[in-house]
Amino acid sequence: IVCLGSMVPANVELFDRWVKRNQNMPTVYTVCEIEDRVSVNYDNTTGIREAVDYLVNFNGFRHFAMMGGREDNFDSMKRNEIYSQSLAEYGITFEEKNYIATEMFVDTQEEAHILLDRNPDVQAIFCVNDSVAVGLYQEMARRRLVPGKDIMVFGFDNTKTATRMIPPLASVGAGNETM
Repeated sequence: IVCLGSMVPANVELFDRWVKRNQNMPTVYTVCEIEDRVSVNYDNTTGIREAVDYLVNFNGFRHFAMMGGREDNFDSMKRNEIYSQSLAEYGITFEEKNYIATEMFVDTQEEAHILLDRNPDVQAIFCVNDSVAVGLYQEMARRRLVPGKDIMVFGFDNTKTATRMIPPLASVGAGNETM
């Protein structure tokens, strides 16, 4: 069992050498998607779709944004794709101004500042992971906006970080133990 995550695109040569050296070993890759290889990944779909469904059907929201991640990260790109598709199913267009990329760490205040400036009417923001939401919460506090009241915020991974935030971050569980 090999957990590669976002390392495959970052170090293709090293990965290729490893595959050749271990070609006769039964292998399952986790947290990545490699053509013609057996892999196990997070369910990036269900939680995002359920959150969008709730925000649209229960709250009537139409103005969404996303603090995404790096283009070399499989889960980041998949979550962006699923979020965009989920919104499109409700006739909501997800435009370039509704999205900002991050490095996927807690230091995202600048990106949050830009995203909020571009989307003054935003009602809900999806953060690619819980860490990214930390910077968003800080920028919202600076603007005297309350997560869950002024703007709904949800993350992904359901880490301890999510429970320590005030108010606690609604977060999609990734099931790390199961993975």
